[in-house]
Amino acid sequence: MDVRGARWAQTKIPSRTTENSQHLWLRCFLQVPDRLVTSAGDERDLWRSSTVIAMADLPGKFEVFLNGQIIIKSDGIPLGEEQRFKVPKDILGKNKFNALVIHIDSKGIASGLASAPVLIDYFNELVLDQEWEVTTIQPDAADFEAKVKKPEFAAYLASQFKLSSRPLARTIDPIRGRQIPPGEDLPLLKTDDDLAVEALLSEPEIAQPTHFSFDVRGRLWVAQYRQYPYPSGLEMTGRDQYYRSKYNRVPPAPPNHDRGADIISVHEDLDGDGNYETSKNVLEGLNMANSVVRGWGGLWIMHTPLLSNSFEVVNILRLLDSVTCVNQRQCLDSQFLMVAARFRSC
Repeated sequence: MDVRGARWAQTKIPSRTTENSQHLWLRCFLQVPDRLVTSAGDERDLWRSSTVIAMADLPGKFEVFLNGQIIIKSDGIPLGEEQRFKVPKDILGKNKFNALVIHIDSKGIASGLASAPVLIDYFNELVLDQEWEVTTIQPDAADFEAKVKKPEFAAYLASQFKLSSRPLARTIDPIRGRQIPPGEDLPLLKTDDDLAVEALLSEPEIAQPTHFSFDVRGRLWVAQYRQYPYPSGLEMTGRDQYYRSKYNRVPPAPPNHDRGADIISVHEDLDGDGNYETSKNVLEGLNMANSVVRGWGGLWIMHTPLLSNSFEVVNILRLLDSVTCVNQRQCLDSQFLMVAARFRSC
C-alpha cells in the first residue's frame, strides 16, 4: 500500500507499505465491555487483571499507545513468534472508542503489521483482523485520543468479543505474577478457621505441580507439568475459554514419546519434623505427565491425551522398580508397560 501524503489511509491486516519511510503508524478504535473498565470490587479484580494484548510477527522495534499512553515498548518479535503484554488498568475508557495506535520503526516497515493483534481477557478475545488506519506521517496529539462517537472506519464494538478459541502460542517472555519468597507466602493466605495450610515444598525444587501423593514410607511424590500448556512435539489447534486445548495428534507413550520437560520427583522427611530435606528427580524428559502414584511394585504415571467425542482415552504407564533402577534411560526405554483404559465422559 502506498500511503504517501495521506493523513490516515484505510487498510486491513496484513498491512504493508511500499513507501521508503522511517516510520509506520497504524490505528484502530476499541469499544470494550464494562468488565474491562469497572473494578469488580474485590482484591483480584479478575477481568481487568487478566487483560492482555497479543502481538506477533513484528521483527523491528515498535511501540503501542492506548489513549495516548504508551503501554508497550519492544525491540521486536521474530516472525513466527508471539508475545503477550499486560494492559494496564484504568486506561481503557467506558462508553468510548479507545484509540489503539501502533508505531513501527524502519526495520519493521517491510513486514508491516503482518498478524492481527488480539485483545484477551479472562474468558474472551477480540481479534483485530478487520479495518485499520495507516499513515507514515507523525500523528497529532488528537490522533491518540479516545472518541465518544463511533469513528466511520476501523472501529471495533464490544459485541465483537467472543469466547476464546484461537490457539494460544507460546509467549517469548511470560508475564510473571507477584513473586513471594518461601516463608512469606503463608501469612498472606486467608482461610476459614477449620482449615489448616502448611508449606511442603517450594521453588526451585518443584515448579508447576499438578498432582502429589504419599507412599507407605511417607515419601512425597510430585508430578511437575513444567511445559503446560505446550507439550513437546504437538501443535495446539484450538482451545476454549477454560484453556482446554486441542492438539493435532495424540502424543505417543514412552519409550516412543517426544522428549519433554515434565518431571517426576520424590521428597522425603528424614527426621519427622515436617520439612522435606531430600529431593530427587526420579524421571525427567516426560511429556504431558500430570500425576503419579507409588504402589503395586512401581510407579504409575498418567499421561492424559485429548477428549474424543464422548470418551476420554487415558494412557497409564507403569514403571517397574523405578526407585532402585540406576539407569534412567533404561527405565524409560525398557521398563514401561502401557495400559490403555477408557472412561466414559460425564
